[in-house]
Amino acid sequence: MTRVELTEARAPLADYARKARRGPVVLTRRGRPIALLRLLTDEERENFLVSTHPGFVEMIRRSREECPPGSGVALEDVERELGLSPAQAVARARRRSPGATKCGKGTVAKYARMKPEGLQAATKVLDRDLGSATRPRPGRPRKR
Repeated sequence: MTRVELTEARAPLADYARKARRGPVVLTRRGRPIALLRLLTDEERENFLVSTHPGFVEMIRRSREECPPGSGVALEDVERELGLSPAQAVARARRRSPGATKCGKGTVAKYARMKPEGLQAATKVLDRDLGSATRPRPGRPRKR
């Protein structure tokens, strides 16, 4: 871990980002930590890519229009319709695959309950769609 006093930090941000590859960089003011610069985990990167992808943002907007708060099916109604007690409903929900919903097309619910491996697959599709925004073009070295 690298500690950098804020009043002494003169290098470009890119230099500190390179240092963060080796470990967290802690910015301090008068010896007290005030900020942390570190690399993103795969999960954080995936969350960022998915949550900022224009297609996903539009899907969230449409889903909110189709299923505003309070317009879904109450849990008690679903349990009654399926003949389940609350304990049975919980057990069934744990066994169920992610993505099933009664509201609209269910697109938001699919992402909200997506398993990590599904999210990784979705991120690969987003990476493909975003193209050079997330990775260097073939044959061109990344600027350092």
